[in-house]
Amino acid sequence: MKRRRYNPNLIVLISKIATDIENYRLPISNDTDTLRKDLAYRCANDIYKFTSSMIASKAAFTGTIDPTTMVIGLLYLLRSGLVHKDITVLPQYRVLSHLLPPENFIHLFQVKSKIITITENIVKCHLRTLSMDAIKDIGYETLDHVL
Repeated sequence: MKRRRYNPNLIVLISKIATDIENYRLPISNDTDTLRKDLAYRCANDIYKFTSSMIASKAAFTGTIDPTTMVIGLLYLLRSGLVHKDITVLPQYRVLSHLLPPENFIHLFQVKSKIITITENIVKCHLRTLSMDAIKDIGYETLDHVL
């Protein structure tokens, strides 16, 4: 290997490295079972709370998506959260964007990426059918909490 006669420009070098790794997903360094179990418990509670509100209001699932698939779509919606009329319906869990595969790769798990869009549309249609009092009675919080 030939030695350079000058020092490399660190700014240019770091910029090149940042460009190269821009689309890589790095694993979370703190990978403990308790953190994952806690996150899974909170996500399950939020999904259960929302699906229970759909069942209580007699909302109908569309024929294009089954309940199991909708749960996957709701899990993806938890990455960014969902706020409706200043009420947090689905809280945001940023850590899910590191744990879940990107949307363009979920087909590798035999799940179509359009289920996320379909689920979002179902959620929005369901929320439009509820009054503000009904939304508050379900127990949704008015402040957005972010993990």
